[in-house]
Amino acid sequence: MREVGEETGLRIKAIEHLAYVIQVEDRRKNERTLAMAFRASYEGLLNPKDPDGHIVEARFFTLEEAAQRLANHRPLQEPLLDYLKGERGRFYAYPGWPPGVRV
Repeated sequence: MREVGEETGLRIKAIEHLAYVIQVEDRRKNERTLAMAFRASYEGLLNPKDPDGHIVEARFFTLEEAAQRLANHRPLQEPLLDYLKGERGRFYAYPGWPPGVRV
């Protein structure tokens, strides 16, 4: 809830359920990314105030726009599309990010 507030400016009112979990292992950097996605209700306006300076923009996309923008990012696109088809609570593990992807 705190991270959503910092990174988007939105206030989470209630978390409904865990949508999915993603793990991406980047052996080149000896790093592992773990991200959890939740379905939640919120209020407020998009206004990111990320103290780390990683978030430079926040905005909403239509489902079609999101799928298109994530077309070459399987670790982000596949779990989202599966969730939108009705699959909940799945765990996804990937050996690395596609070439050129910065996280």
